[in-house]
Amino acid sequence: GDVLPAVSEIWAGALSVIPPIDNIFPFSVGGSSEDKCGEADIPPNHLKHGFPNTDTLIYVTVDGPHCYRNEHAKNIVSYATVCSFDQDMRPISANIDVCL
Repeated sequence: GDVLPAVSEIWAGALSVIPPIDNIFPFSVGGSSEDKCGEADIPPNHLKHGFPNTDTLIYVTVDGPHCYRNEHAKNIVSYATVCSFDQDMRPISANIDVCL
């Protein structure tokens, strides 16, 4: 038989999430600023109105301070931060910083 449909069905079940009922509102946990997610500035409209029809917000930034901080940082390709979680501890907002 064809293996790909079976594999696809297994992964679809494993990766499915309960969709949010309303917009998700990103916020920073333990950060120095409520309008930041890692190195990313959270757009004001995301803070005010939330973000509709999505499960997770990922803010992508480039060349953050950890990329070139010292001689050991030259091997860093990227790094990430989870900024907020839902009531089930599922990440709902995060920042991925890519070191170019």
